[in-house]
Amino acid sequence: MPNYECDLVIVGSGPAGLAAALCALKSNLSVILVEPRVFPRYRHGESLHPGVEPVLQHLGAGSLLSNGEFIRYLGIWSGSSTDLTYHKLGSDDEGDWRGYQIMGAEFDAELQKLVVQRGAKLIADRAHSVVRKGECVAGVRTVGGLQIRAKFTLDASGGRHWLANQLNIEVEPFSPPLVSTSEYGSLSSEGEQVAQLPRFEFDENGWTWTAEIKQKMYCVTRLNWHTNLNKKPEKTYSKTLNSTTKVRASNVTWRCAQRLAGAGFFILGDAAMVLDPASSQGVIRALTSGVTAVELIKVLLSEPEQEANLYQTYTDKMQWQFHDSRRSLIKHYRQSPSCPSWLNVQ
Repeated sequence: MPNYECDLVIVGSGPAGLAAALCALKSNLSVILVEPRVFPRYRHGESLHPGVEPVLQHLGAGSLLSNGEFIRYLGIWSGSSTDLTYHKLGSDDEGDWRGYQIMGAEFDAELQKLVVQRGAKLIADRAHSVVRKGECVAGVRTVGGLQIRAKFTLDASGGRHWLANQLNIEVEPFSPPLVSTSEYGSLSSEGEQVAQLPRFEFDENGWTWTAEIKQKMYCVTRLNWHTNLNKKPEKTYSKTLNSTTKVRASNVTWRCAQRLAGAGFFILGDAAMVLDPASSQGVIRALTSGVTAVELIKVLLSEPEQEANLYQTYTDKMQWQFHDSRRSLIKHYRQSPSCPSWLNVQ
């Protein structure tokens, strides 16, 4: 007998999983989250495009931004250190668009709190293996020995690709190994540097992103064109940053799972696809993948004969988003004075 039964079991509770949970709860579907880490847990700072606002409003979570005291930004400085150009985010009839600077860990913690308040059950455990019913994924077994049976299993566990590995789904790379490093601290000399933030700066070896995430607290993210996944992460920008945290490294090799949905399962967010932080759309991609999966699940529950078409619809849509973002990133990188040679074969 299973320990729990529900409509959706979601592995992981980053933005993708939490968006799926909120969308499901709005439709009175029962949700269990399996998350081993205590929140807030580490996640690097984020510069959120204003396009994230309508997604959160749709989920009934718009207050997370409207009630927060966030640093706002109107545009981005981009280029080489000797040739920076300012690019506005855009505008409409209501005025200039403004993005948000957030602490990723705090944002996720508030979103998780909202999900639990609205009725999801949070289980502090790690997913171990899938429960199967014939050829269908029917739930999750945890490391702690729990069995959770569900109508649908959603993998939002991030770049370790838990469910793809369980189901032997290939995760195809689209770049050589890439690692980004991030750290927080204060700037040793502010002046013009602060005036030109947030800033995306190319150099001969890669790029550096600098943003003021909180008052007088800066996040610096670094990516080198050629990296070793097994090498200890190095300081990102030590000449100007007085670091107050240890350097954190993330595997941001471009990659995408070849199948993102099937009988009883959907793969969301970074568990489905990964691009490096310069794509600047990771949070929106994560949120929309969660919403899209649940909207299709709602159709599946009422029209099960549409199963094969809807699974393929999800895979096609998410993979199109991945490749569209990848092409935009390639175009951006080709503006670099030291564009890496591997981009020439993309």
